[in-house]
Amino acid sequence: MRQKGQQFVDDDFPPNNRSLSGEWGRVSEWDQIKWEKISQKIQGSKIFVDKPEPRDIKQGYLGNCYYLAGLAALAERPDRIFNLFMLTEKN
Repeated sequence: MRQKGQQFVDDDFPPNNRSLSGEWGRVSEWDQIKWEKISQKIQGSKIFVDKPEPRDIKQGYLGNCYYLAGLAALAERPDRIFNLFMLTEKN
């Protein structure tokens, strides 16, 4: 159990190379990656400003339209997205 004010660390996806490389083992190029929380970079940052909407999803140059379609479908039900996060404020 976390103490009040203690930063959350996901036990299943900790901020280390093992989370990225999984069964591959150590990948030396990833030693330069610095894990940071958005709250350490941007004061007063928020996960959500408004509720997520399907039109928030934008296709770029990657061939990942199948993934983006899934995100857009999920955005049809913002309550399901909010349930993925531990929020201190209700949106």
